[in-house]
Amino acid sequence: MKTINNRLLISSFLILALAGCAKEDRETMIAMEIRSIDTYVESKRSTAKEVVINSGSTRLVLREGLGEPASSGDSVFFKYAGYTFSNGPSAIFDTNLDSLSSKLGVEIRERGFDLGHSKLGSGELIKGLEYGLTGSKVGEYSYILFPSSLGFGNSRAGTIPKMSPLIYEVWVTNIKKQ
Repeated sequence: MKTINNRLLISSFLILALAGCAKEDRETMIAMEIRSIDTYVESKRSTAKEVVINSGSTRLVLREGLGEPASSGDSVFFKYAGYTFSNGPSAIFDTNLDSLSSKLGVEIRERGFDLGHSKLGSGELIKGLEYGLTGSKVGEYSYILFPSSLGFGNSRAGTIPKMSPLIYEVWVTNIKKQ
């Protein structure tokens, strides 16, 4: 009986140790993602109008917008192309632009949702995109970049692999204030 208890104790310890290692590995990967995003942003800083960091999401403003900035409770309307990030935009995984959707094979009119409209603070968007859109203005064109911890994390989402940092190319078309 003592041997069985010892084996259970050792097994439990190993499981906890492995779980800890997996968490440490994810934390290391996220730190690497953040360094890669920072390096990319620095390489584009001279062409950017502004760099905005909000809760770990970075918005690289390439064309400034006008009017009041979007804040929690506001409805933001936008066009976008979503890419996995690997030292810049990599594989496109989604869009609501007609010109790109046909190339990607995404039928944007029949998928049952409109990702190009969201009320900030409602939880409709992944955190990185919501944080990145906060403060944007009508007419703004930007890249919104964030690590996997603000995207889909350790879960696969469609064609997006686990632990993938993301970059969205975004055109804000309208903001309806709360």
